Amino acid sequence: MLLFYGLFGRSCLPRGCVRRSGRLVFAFVLGVGWFLAAGYFLIRRIDGFDRIVAALQRMRGGDLSFRLTDMPEGVFAAMAEDLGSLGDGMQAALQNEVRGSA
Repeated sequence: MLLFYGLFGRSCLPRGCVRRSGRLVFAFVLGVGWFLAAGYFLIRRIDGFDRIVAALQRMRGGDLSFRLTDMPEGVFAAMAEDLGSLGDGMQAALQNEVRGSA
């Protein structure tokens, strides 16, 4: 709140106008930088989610040996590892079922 008062709340004296416009430019540049950084991280998250959905669709189609690689660190990397383990387990169960019925 004090930041906005410092930027917008003062009267425009001859020297004050220069300081005030400099602060506005700084605040604008800072806001644009923050917006671009947030957009970058959001796009990375969406890409990770799309790749997980595509992997699930491939596994549902029968490709149980599919592995996700080069996932961003964090939750999506853990999910990709869990999907790989799930595929291994499903493939082993399928092989055991085929052996048992033969």
